[in-house]
Amino acid sequence: MPVPPIIACVDVGYRGSDACAACVRIETRGQAGPAEKHIVCTRAGGVYEAGSFYKRELAPLLAVLNSVLLKMADMLSRSGWPPRRPPGSPGS
Repeated sequence: MPVPPIIACVDVGYRGSDACAACVRIETRGQAGPAEKHIVCTRAGGVYEAGSFYKRELAPLLAVLNSVLLKMADMLSRSGWPPRRPPGSPGS
């Protein structure tokens, strides 16, 4: 059973000393609205520095993507995916 692709849009916004990263997940292109929304706020990593994306935006983006992946892993484990092998079969 193949896992469907993940289509997600991410961005980071800043409010004072906080950085809020958002991830909107959709299931198909052209979908009317998001399938899921995730927002994670952390302390801002510093001031903007041209060419140094990783210093300011990477940490909040990784935090919100981690939240999405943890939720998806939890959903998959509850649904019984991947399928369990019968006892005695190779790899069980």
